[in-house]
Amino acid sequence: MIHITKSGFLCLEWNSALRRNVQCLGALVIDHLRDAVILVEDGVTLGDILTFVANDEFLPFFIGSYSGCNVLEIYQEIKNGVEPLAPEDNTKYCTVAMNVEVRPDHKCETHKRIETDLDFYGCGSDGQNYGLDLAPLADIAALPFRLESNASLWHHAKDSDEKEEGLEFTPTLLEVLDTIFFDLSFNGSSTEKAERLGGLQQQVQSIKDGTATLAPLDFGEED
Repeated sequence: MIHITKSGFLCLEWNSALRRNVQCLGALVIDHLRDAVILVEDGVTLGDILTFVANDEFLPFFIGSYSGCNVLEIYQEIKNGVEPLAPEDNTKYCTVAMNVEVRPDHKCETHKRIETDLDFYGCGSDGQNYGLDLAPLADIAALPFRLESNASLWHHAKDSDEKEEGLEFTPTLLEVLDTIFFDLSFNGSSTEKAERLGGLQQQVQSIKDGTATLAPLDFGEED
């Protein structure tokens, strides 16, 4: 079992004599990546997690290979300091959450298929979720990190979608770290992310100004 604390990743194991969980003294975190994360201590931030991974002896190389990213390059973005959260900031914390979707199998109407996905995103005070993959890390590293223990279960039918609550899940430490680092590196380096974000902002502004060249949707005439 894993506790994510302000001091790092705490590895625990059940002690039958004491009948409680005790710390695994001298444990290497890399040996416990498939242990379940059962607690995230209050006050733990996204920046804390990035720092714990970057400062570990083995994790930068393992997570870098597993998640297809450069852990130390990501850490460099926050090494020299992060921006404190402002009261007016809409995004209040970040999380890793599970989504489960049950869909009809188009090849066989009597069968259904299940899709599962772990997502990393920011949660706003307005109840909305926000992608963080293009945000400068120094701007979001101070966000508190939480785990959503309840998964979203969607039942998709031909003519309707139904959401069911109450499905609990407990991710492993590897799942948590992979989800975070994969998302943060999805759009490349900090320079590449800034360029892409700038391009998107220019497109939005040109649409607002009416200067964008828009292609009409023409599906042709129906027979």
